[in-house]
Amino acid sequence: MWRASVLHIINLLKIKIMASFIELPKNVTGSSFDLLNVSNPVREITSPSSTTLKISFFNLNDDGDNEPSATITVDSTMDAAPRNTMINNLWAAVEKTTSQPNSVPTLTMVGSVLVDSLLITHA
Repeated sequence: MWRASVLHIINLLKIKIMASFIELPKNVTGSSFDLLNVSNPVREITSPSSTTLKISFFNLNDDGDNEPSATITVDSTMDAAPRNTMINNLWAAVEKTTSQPNSVPTLTMVGSVLVDSLLITHA
């Protein structure tokens, strides 16, 4: 029983330490990009404005309401359809990076939209 508990704790630590990333393109050639760390489970992906995407993560520290998040600002405005496509593309990248360890998928952008900035908010 003790051995099983220790192995369980070790596996939890491996999950917590392992980081997964998504490449966010900042130019057409892909030579400039930001990396989004998705080591915590994703709670929600939204588009609060025509130029932003927000990815909210579950707070694994259990220290209150503060949940970590990332806000991706793009370089041009998007109407409803491109915003929904970007949300779906971001979910697909999250799924790929979590289901295929050591992969670093690139977020598929819509049209000529590129990432302008990435703001990480820690819990």
